[in-house]
Amino acid sequence: YKKTFGHTNVPIQWEKNKSLGRWVNTQRRMYSKRQRMGDSVNILQDARIRALDDLGFNWKSSTYDDLWNACFEKLRAYKARFGH
Repeated sequence: YKKTFGHTNVPIQWEKNKSLGRWVNTQRRMYSKRQRMGDSVNILQDARIRALDDLGFNWKSSTYDDLWNACFEKLRAYKARFGH
């Protein structure tokens, strides 16, 4: 996804891979929960956080951004299908 779009803000309902969008959202929720509850909560392992950080993972994505991205993808699909 990042290679294609240049970012890790996969829309939650991304048509091409809905499970990826849900997985990304889950990682953000688990990270947020760990931040609130402290590092002793092994809800998201350090190695996984580092791996996502190395990828340039955006830990905070607003609902607006998700909605915008989802609508943009629909617009892209429309243009590809109808040519305008």
